[in-house]
Amino acid sequence: MLQEIGKAHWELCKLANNINIVFGVQNLLFMVISVIVTTGLLYTIYVAYMLEDEMFNNLTAIIQPLAWTTIYIYKIWVINHSCGRASDEAQRTGEVIYGLMKPCAQDQELQTKIQEFSVQILQNPVQFDVCGFFIMNYTFIQAVIGYITTYLIILIQMTEEPKIQASNHSAITPEVEQKNKVQ
Repeated sequence: MLQEIGKAHWELCKLANNINIVFGVQNLLFMVISVIVTTGLLYTIYVAYMLEDEMFNNLTAIIQPLAWTTIYIYKIWVINHSCGRASDEAQRTGEVIYGLMKPCAQDQELQTKIQEFSVQILQNPVQFDVCGFFIMNYTFIQAVIGYITTYLIILIQMTEEPKIQASNHSAITPEVEQKNKVQ
């Protein structure tokens, strides 16, 4: 039974490696584009909120970018959650197998096989990565939050104060008014 579990784990490792090879570039492009688009959309929401004066215009300028931001964040979360959950379950299998060592203290051969299987699990973890750049799991989600927050802060700090537009206030500036009085 232990040998069958070891073979199944080995096949799972090979399958994860094949998935990494086949979808690595696609996942890399998707994650990078999603982070960039999400940052841009959040910045768009910030700018729309800061520039608009009327509540109705403000809501219409914010709803569409907010919907797209939600979609991109959800996609990032779903992919990384699925990969992280699969990796965690594979790791949990090793913990369960290692827990069998205590009840089998009398059988030296079984203990040796359990130890070999534990080494196999440690040396060949089931992980989904993106072309070797990063591992897709919960820590990547935390990193994405950090990246987006950092770049949003930089963009907001580099944004100049919005200038009052002539269309929102008097269309006649003091200079124009002075010319009109002189004429």
